[in-house]
Amino acid sequence: MDRKFFVILLTSLLALSQALLAKDFPLQRAQKVTEADEKLFQERLQHLTNYIYATPAESQGRIEMGRTWYDYATNNEMGRMLAHAYGSGDNGIHTVFMKILPQGNIRYVNYDYYHEGLDLFFGNLEITTNRQTGWGKVINGNNDAALVCLHAPVELYQDGLEAGYFFSPILDLNPGVFPGFAVWGDTIVVVAQQNNIAGQAWTAGDYFKYSTNYGVTWLDGANVNVSGVVDYGNAERWPSFNPQNPPELAYLIAPASIGALYPNGSTHLATTGNWGGNWNVTLIWDDDATAPTPFGQTQYIIENFNQQNGLYDHGGVYHAVFGAVQGIRDINTSTAIDYYPILHWNSNTQTLTRVSTLEYSAPDDPFIQSALTNNRPGNGLGNSYAHIARGPNPGELVCVWQQWEKDPLTGSIVLLDATYLGGIVQVFATDIWGAYSSDGGVTWSNPVHLAGNPNESDVFPNITENFIWNASNDSVYVDLLWMYDSNPGVSIFAAPNSDPSECIWYYQRVAMAAGPGCAGVSGLLGDVTGENAVNAFDGLVMLSYDAGISLPQNFLNRIAIGFGDVNEDGFTNSSDALLSMTWEVGLPVPYPVGTVVCLPLDGSLPLAGPARLAAASPAKPAAPPGARETRVEALAPLHFRGQTLDIPVSINMANSGEKLGSYTLTMTWNPALLEFSGYSGGTTAGFSEPVVNDLEAGRGRLRAAHAYPYGGEGEVNVLNVRFAVKGDAEALPGNPVSLDFSAMCAAGTFTDLLPALKVSSGAAAVSEAPASFALDNYPNPFNPVTEIRYQLPEAAEVEIVVYNVLGQKVQTLANGQQQAGTYLLRWEGRNEQGQAAPSGIYFLRMRAKPRGDKAAPAGQGGAFIADRKLLLLK
Repeated sequence: MDRKFFVILLTSLLALSQALLAKDFPLQRAQKVTEADEKLFQERLQHLTNYIYATPAESQGRIEMGRTWYDYATNNEMGRMLAHAYGSGDNGIHTVFMKILPQGNIRYVNYDYYHEGLDLFFGNLEITTNRQTGWGKVINGNNDAALVCLHAPVELYQDGLEAGYFFSPILDLNPGVFPGFAVWGDTIVVVAQQNNIAGQAWTAGDYFKYSTNYGVTWLDGANVNVSGVVDYGNAERWPSFNPQNPPELAYLIAPASIGALYPNGSTHLATTGNWGGNWNVTLIWDDDATAPTPFGQTQYIIENFNQQNGLYDHGGVYHAVFGAVQGIRDINTSTAIDYYPILHWNSNTQTLTRVSTLEYSAPDDPFIQSALTNNRPGNGLGNSYAHIARGPNPGELVCVWQQWEKDPLTGSIVLLDATYLGGIVQVFATDIWGAYSSDGGVTWSNPVHLAGNPNESDVFPNITENFIWNASNDSVYVDLLWMYDSNPGVSIFAAPNSDPSECIWYYQRVAMAAGPGCAGVSGLLGDVTGENAVNAFDGLVMLSYDAGISLPQNFLNRIAIGFGDVNEDGFTNSSDALLSMTWEVGLPVPYPVGTVVCLPLDGSLPLAGPARLAAASPAKPAAPPGARETRVEALAPLHFRGQTLDIPVSINMANSGEKLGSYTLTMTWNPALLEFSGYSGGTTAGFSEPVVNDLEAGRGRLRAAHAYPYGGEGEVNVLNVRFAVKGDAEALPGNPVSLDFSAMCAAGTFTDLLPALKVSSGAAAVSEAPASFALDNYPNPFNPVTEIRYQLPEAAEVEIVVYNVLGQKVQTLANGQQQAGTYLLRWEGRNEQGQAAPSGIYFLRMRAKPRGDKAAPAGQGGAFIADRKLLLLK
């Protein structure tokens, strides 16, 4: 065979095989906003009749920056919408966003300044009101004054001083769209397209302007020019200066094709050191190529959505991250698009690395795979809108992105209802997630939830160019903007997937674990759900776990590691829930709730004690002591009404000097005698909704747990249980139920109340109320326990005390107001300190003073008094 013919044939076969790789898969392409889209969108707003306003659930930490009806942020290149002002003035953050209101208003870019010391935004300001503006981007300029670049036409504005709110233009490019810009000292570079013409991105004329005297004069450079390209793909470009070698700068391009070389799309890094006089173009990914992965031969389709963000780190290495990737796990076995990773690439290793977890990148459920494509919010396919930031040292990176939301109970994707043209469409819910790398993206930390509430559409994450370390250098702070969309989906496209609605741009500083000494799992203490936040949901999960209710495996894993053991006693129970919920409402707690800790993954290290905190974690004060000098009594009187038995469980705090904050109890009974009928929460304010596990009620067991940060005083009714009596109620034993508490904690002081707890339970007579006062006990003599039965014909203040032969008080068994009924107590032959009393004669005295005017018989001063001699034999 002729060698030349062989080479041609081989080349043709290779090209054909590459072209066939993805042709059988239903690939999607991003929509891009055009002038026609903008015009149609404004017409929709002007004629809007169904106003959908944002009423989001509150979330600790996030701060509302502004509201808008413009539910879109970018086509593909995530330029910076916020920048640190950390130079000569006060520490603050510049922010911008696109704002538009319905009924004929036009779109303006609004600026705002967040003052870190005052912890507030100064207020929204339109950069200019003489024309429509959009696609605002901001960089911190000289003297901490903001530089803001606008779109259509392209204008660069400079503030007069830090947070001066007095902007003046220093560059005007008309016509001009989709700008990107960079600053290094007095050098400014602005790149932009001349026209927004479909299919001719960056080829129908463009701008490369640079100034070396901070905008006083401007010179012309040249954008990259690659032979064979008719459309460079990306609407926006975002240049970045190399801090090790300015004026070298780079940006990303993604041509739809480069002739026969890359016919189905590719992504490249373009670098210049002489203002575009010469460009070096490096291939990042060819969409026709495959790469070996644990799945097999994996193909990534990046250019179709071309969601990208990049910058140089402080070591001079360029890093890029990509979202909305359509992946094929193995071209030989996959039958659909089944891979949705967030990918990272750097100019050093020049390899793609997955940042997101396999759990969210490679779901096996075909329903989820379909929804990630067909139910996406706008261009938010799969996991999308990746954004990258650098740390102060080379190789330190943070990546954030928009990730689909998983139902914690079913494991399926969460679909939200959105309105569109009078009907309902479904769009999947999204949150903001992030990961940290200390080695230039070779490896990434386990991703964590950064922002967004469950069952919300939280989209378009944007972070500052630099992240910062906290004071102890065990975690990083990321300053984050994102948008909450009250009607999920994007309404601005010519083919929208939802109606316009009010949206909110939020700012939040979030912490991410990054301690180099953590060999296990890093996260926030108290965050048992893995959402990188501590809130009432975590408290509910802790209570559910304590009550024995089934939980998703990922919650159980975090609890097993120790994220729920807030008070470091080796358990996760209602006391930990109380601490977490108290912290969430802003009350002080003596534990580092919400701070980053490093916990062992394999259980080889103890789960309790300070050793489980990262070495540089904040110091923790000593734990509050258990209550020993106070008295807490749990009451469970049994009230019969025919064949119905009601048990109101109360905890008497009157003699404790504390407020009840939380409890965990177990009630057991003989199911052959009592049939469980149901329960209701406590009648005391704050205790009406306990977490109750009655799944084992048929076997005579019930568990309940609850926490209330503000606490309950006096006699706190916490639970009410009802039974049907099987057979003769009078034949029931004296104590047909047993009550046990495994945790009890005081609100405010977080004192362990178990050492002070006395449990009293009793059985009332079959009648509604006894006819007279009475006191008795059985057995007598006894060793070491005797049951004491007493009855009250009406409500009374009751005191029952055991004395020795010298008249000295041994133990108080009851002391407080009680309703009419018959009660049962147990004296276990111990004194107030819990020590065993010696054998001998003791005296039991009951004193009951009714509430009303009716005098009790055989009493003094209107009180009933009765005595019984007790003989304790050992």
